[in-house]
Amino acid sequence: MQNPPPYPGQQKSPNQTLSTVLIVVSLSCVALCGVGGFVAYKKGIEAANNIMPIIGCSADFEAVGAGILAYAKDKKKLPDSAKWQSQVLEYVKKELKTSPIGADEIEGMQRAGITMRRMKVDGNWGCSVDATTINGFAFNTELSGKKLEDIVSKSKTALVFESDQQAKMNLSMIYKKLPDTAKPEVMGQPRAYLVFYADGSFENSMSDKSKGAKVKISTNSSP
Repeated sequence: MQNPPPYPGQQKSPNQTLSTVLIVVSLSCVALCGVGGFVAYKKGIEAANNIMPIIGCSADFEAVGAGILAYAKDKKKLPDSAKWQSQVLEYVKKELKTSPIGADEIEGMQRAGITMRRMKVDGNWGCSVDATTINGFAFNTELSGKKLEDIVSKSKTALVFESDQQAKMNLSMIYKKLPDTAKPEVMGQPRAYLVFYADGSFENSMSDKSKGAKVKISTNSSP
C-alpha cells in the first residue's frame, strides 16, 4: 500500500531535509568525483566546523539583545543590571524559539559531522571558547533601569556585549571596547567582540573590524 500524497503545504522537517541533502551530495561526490572529490567534501565539513562556533554564538547573542529590547518595550524600561538575565529570561527564550538555527537544524548538522555550540538558556550566557571557557554576555550597567527613549544616541550606546570575562549569571559592567582578539576565532583568525546597541543593531563579528558593520533586527512581542 502506497503512502498518500502529501497535503498542500506539508514539508519535511529541516533536519530530515538537511540530512538527505548531505547524504545525496556525499554519495554523488564519490560516484562522480572519485575519492579526491570526497576528500574535498570532508574538508568542507572541517571548514564548517571552524566557523560554526561563532555562528551559534552570534545567533545566541542576537536573541539576548532582542530579548532585552522586547522586555524594555513591555515593561517601559530596561532591566536592572543586578538581575537583568533573570528578568529577560522568558523574552530571550521566545527569541530563541524563532531562531533560524533551531534544534532540528542542529540535529541535522550533527548527523553530517558538523558541530555547533549553543548557550544553555537556563545557564550562563556567552560564547563558548573551549570546554571550560565562556566569554560572558554582559549588560551595560550605565543603562540599568533606564527608559529607551532617554538614551540620546541609541546607535552608539552598547546595550549588551561580549566580554573577556568568564560567563556568570547576571554579568554586568560598564561597556569598554576591547581589542579585536576574541575567540572562538573565525577560520583561524581573531575577531571583534560582539556588541548589541540600544537601537537594535549589532556588530557582526565576521565583518570588517575597522567599520564594525551592523545588522538591524526586530524583536518579538511579550512572552
